[in-house]
Amino acid sequence: MRALQCLSILLLAIPLAAADPAVTESQAPEPRPMERRNVLHPERWTEIDRAVDRGLAYLAAHQRPDGSIEAPLTGQPGITSLAVLAFLSRGHIPGEGEYGPQLLKAVDFVLATQR
Repeated sequence: MRALQCLSILLLAIPLAAADPAVTESQAPEPRPMERRNVLHPERWTEIDRAVDRGLAYLAAHQRPDGSIEAPLTGQPGITSLAVLAFLSRGHIPGEGEYGPQLLKAVDFVLATQR
C-alpha cells in the first residue's frame, strides 16, 4: 500500500516539476530554422514527378461527364474532392492549363453536391 501511495505522489509531481514557472516565453530558446535535407537523389525525384503526372493523367481520363471522378457512389463527393486536391498540389489551376477544364468540372460537381 505504501508503494502505491509513493507511486501516486511521484506521478502527480512529474508534471509539476516539468512546468518551470521561472522560464518565460522571452527566455525560451528560439527554434532553429528548418534545414533543407536532400533525402532523395534528383533521379528519384524525377521518377516521383513522372509517377504523379501519370496518376493525374489517369484521374483526368476517368472523369465522368458530370465532373466526378470514377469511384463508388458512397465515396462521392469526397473522392472527387481529393482528386481536385491532387491536381492543385501539382500546381494545376481550374480553368487554366492542361487540366483546367477537368478541374472546373470537378469543382462544379463538388459544389453541386453540397447540401
